[in-house]
Order: sequence, then C-alpha cells, then structure tokens
Amino acid sequence: MNNGAVRILYLLNFYGCPCQKMIVRYLRENPALKVTVAVLPAVRLVKGALQINAFILDEKEETLPYNLRLPFPFPAFFTFVFQYVLNFFILFKLLRKTRIKKFDVCIALSNYNAALMYFLKLIGRCRFSVFMNGDILPDTNNYLHKGPSRLNRILNRVLTGCQAVLRRIAYKNDLIWFPIEKIRNWDLENGLRARQSFVANSPIDCRTVKHNLAKQKQPHTLCYIGGLYEYSGVDIAISSLRMVRDEIADVRVFFVGGSSLDVERYRELARRYGVERHVKFYGYVADEDEAQDILVGSMAGLALYKPVKDNMSLYTDSSKVKTYISAGLPVLITREGPEISRDIEGFGAGLLVDYDEADIAKNIIRILKDADLHSRLKQGVAKFGEAYDYKQLGGDIWGQISGRLKL
Repeated sequence: MNNGAVRILYLLNFYGCPCQKMIVRYLRENPALKVTVAVLPAVRLVKGALQINAFILDEKEETLPYNLRLPFPFPAFFTFVFQYVLNFFILFKLLRKTRIKKFDVCIALSNYNAALMYFLKLIGRCRFSVFMNGDILPDTNNYLHKGPSRLNRILNRVLTGCQAVLRRIAYKNDLIWFPIEKIRNWDLENGLRARQSFVANSPIDCRTVKHNLAKQKQPHTLCYIGGLYEYSGVDIAISSLRMVRDEIADVRVFFVGGSSLDVERYRELARRYGVERHVKFYGYVADEDEAQDILVGSMAGLALYKPVKDNMSLYTDSSKVKTYISAGLPVLITREGPEISRDIEGFGAGLLVDYDEADIAKNIIRILKDADLHSRLKQGVAKFGEAYDYKQLGGDIWGQISGRLKL
C-alpha cells in the first residue's frame, strides 16, 4: 500500500453520471484512500467510424486522455465486437499513464469491465475486486438487431451470449455490489450466485440539488438525457407532443444523448408527427457541465420507460432519474417503471404516468402550467436529494467494501 493509504481503481464507461461522481468524491474525501478513475468508452455509433474517447483521472485528479477515431464502415454488430477487443488494450495504455503497478481495491461497472478487472486480479494488478452489478442481462431476441430475420436472431444470440459469458467471469470477483435487490433476485433466478454481496443505492449530492432548484427555469420546457431508444420512452414522448402543443403552443423538449444515427432517426420521427419545432436534439454532449446546464434550465425530466418484460431499464437503479434530481428537476416517470418510481412518488418528487400518450400529455400539461403543483414537486425533489446524499450512502458503500478487505 501507499504509505498506509489504500489505492483504488474505479473502472467505468461513463463519468458524467452524478451517482458515480459522488461515489468517487466520497472516496477522495477520505485521506486514507487514493483513487484513480479509468473511463473506457462505451459503444458510440458514428457513421463510418469508430470513435474512442477514453481517459484516466489519476490520484491528483489530472485527466490523462486517450482519443482515437478509426474509419470503420461496418454494421453496428462488428462495432460492438471490435470495441470489446480494443478496450482491452486501451485499459493497459491508460494504466501505463499512472505508473501504478498494483491497486489494493478495484471497483468496476458493467459485465465487460468486471471481466477485465478479474483479469487484472489474476495477473496481480489488483488485490480485492468489487463488481458493481447495475443491470440484468439483455434479452436474446431484442438486444441490438430488431426484426424477424434469421440473421438478426443469430447476431443477437452472439452478442447476448458474449454478455452472458462476461457476466459469469464477472461473478468470479471477490464482492458483488447490487444497487437494488431486484437485480440480485433476477441473477439468483438465472443461476448466478455471488460468494459475497451487498445492496446499496448509488448517491447524489443534496447541495447540488438545492443549488439547481434555485436556478431559473425556461417556461414550458422538458428535457431527456440518455440513449435514444423506444424502451426509454423517446418515441412516446415525441408522439405525445401532438396533444401537448394544442394546449401549450410553445412547448419544447431538449434531448441530450444518442449517436448521430439515432438523432437522425428521431428527427425524422418528429417530422412525421409534425412536432419538429417542439424538439431539439443535442446528441452526445461530451462536456458534462454543458449537458447539466441544458437540463437545469428545464422544468422537468422525462423517464417514460416502456413497461415490457424485455426492457432492461426496469431492472436498474436509474441514473437518468437521479441525474434529473441532481439538476433540480421533478420527474415524469412511468407507473410501472423501475423501482425508483416508488421514491419519486413517496417523496413527491414528480408524477407517475401510464405508458399512454393521452395520460403523458395530460400530466406534461399539468406540470408545465400548474405553478403550485410545480412548486410542491420541487420540495419533493429537495427531500429526495437529502435521502440520497453521498455523505451517508457513500459511507454505507465503503463500509460494506472495507469491512471485507484483507490487505
């Protein structure tokens, strides 16, 4: 160890989520811990290219980037597979920048990163490994390639098969951290049993929540952040605007996230519905402060998860919702969405809606026009922030990990 300090490697694919940043902040505020954050790129589909934006945040909080753009005129399936291979080498390029030979603790998010972490443990680069298991395995029939063709079915089986193998490897790590009990139960039902595990929600910063609640909001605006998918509610959000605009002529929705190909597809959908002037697509926003500013200026965030069996998002500790709360925004979330919808209702931090155009439109109109309702919901957002503050939850998480260390 480093003069008595515990060296930690935190391995993830995206560092813009407030929840992960707050865990890192809690760890960094402990003088006995030295934290390095490695961010490997999640797949970002760019037309004709493979875009790599990786970096490592060292113990002194200096950002050491590794950026690469390769011509790659192949279908998405090959992009996914090739990135698995490429990220393996990128990780070691990033670790070379730190000059640290061995970490006492490694924490990894995603099946792939946890499999990489297990390899680091096998070769002696990590003593104790923790897999943050934040979602379930994807459905074989509806993962990446939609449609009935035999080729699509084969490609989906290959990709989901890879995920299943990676999950099995990830379970070989020392400790599994589940953000919600629902994921652990799903894994148990599917034959995955951890040797050691715990359940702990990921945190946010209540001070940031209160600061953003006080900021000026643009009237009649909503926002969405995340990948652009039907299962995340993007399609029904756009279609419901046809009803909302009849009541609120200047309603607008800001969409943050999605690949360039996804943005093109949803712009066309908005044109077909005749609501193109009511939406704005920013696509992937690399600067997290810029993305946060877009959200903070809105009146509410959309989390309209489609309540179907194969929607993986129903089994997550929704980072989207916590991002909205961190931005000081009430949340419109589907009634049969992920578990966090119970807290949205319990704290009065938003509105639960049916996955139905008319009900969504009705409640969008309520939250945008009823000033008293919006004020009450903002009070609920503040209560949510206090309950999920990183100082408490971060302590719970590190307590679970440190109590099992044998360094």
